[in-house]
Amino acid sequence: LAGWHASNPVDEFLSLARAAAEKAIQLDPDLAEAHFALAEIHKLDWEWQEAAREYRKGRGLDPSDTFGLAGYANFLSAMGRFDLAIEVATHGMRLDPLSPILRGELGQALWLAGQHDAALRKFQDALRLDPAHVQIQWILSDFYIRAGEYDRALPFLERLKQDFETMAPAMIGYVGANFAMVGRRDDALEMLAHLLKRAETEYIPGSALAFLYAALQDYDEVIAWLEVAYEQRDITLIVLKVDPLFAALHCDARFQKLLSRMNFPETADLPNSAVATDCARSAAGRISPYGSVLGTQAS
Repeated sequence: LAGWHASNPVDEFLSLARAAAEKAIQLDPDLAEAHFALAEIHKLDWEWQEAAREYRKGRGLDPSDTFGLAGYANFLSAMGRFDLAIEVATHGMRLDPLSPILRGELGQALWLAGQHDAALRKFQDALRLDPAHVQIQWILSDFYIRAGEYDRALPFLERLKQDFETMAPAMIGYVGANFAMVGRRDDALEMLAHLLKRAETEYIPGSALAFLYAALQDYDEVIAWLEVAYEQRDITLIVLKVDPLFAALHCDARFQKLLSRMNFPETADLPNSAVATDCARSAAGRISPYGSVLGTQAS
């Protein structure tokens, strides 16, 4: 169920995974791991209420399952339930203080809740625990870009670019998007071309290309690849309503139709005033939620 960086279409394993989780619950209704697994499966079918129910069930059965708690915290952040995400991730960290993933989830929830200084401390702690962790390096680059500190983001991006062809396609999309946001358009286009070439012969998550095109502010291509991701049941789409990269599309009718088809609850939105985008200004000028300096070349 590692859908975030999957290298195969979801349809190849989803029915088998659902059957296995349901069978496990039938054999042992009190098996927390099975409920957490079923929650992940519900997410891939855009069944948010069912996913929430299974996460709660899993947590109630085994509040010490840190893997399940990390998934639950991630889900809550995506649904806009930041306070509860912070609570769940904090509880998980008490159980496993050396987990970089739980620190990363807590940092993300804190940032989305507007607690930026606390978020940065958690991201930095996570990197100290695992300096080679690719996702944490990307998260820190993303954080510094959001803060307008491009000079602090670039060392992480340069390090990630060294071996980008070996990274999961989703991560290539994220890193390429961040290069675009610091004004390194040529690097972003190189990664875009790499993904497009691979997409001719292998499965590439549509979200990877949607992220890149969003950072390049090519919104027609963003919509096209989000539609591909929707058909793929790409789990990364869970962040559509809270990721600031897509804020400029919140007034686009095509984007709203996609959110409607995904059955997002109304509470999942962008409450962080630092990234929320005014519809009229966004539609007229496609203002980036990351600021007005995206077009400048980073030194």
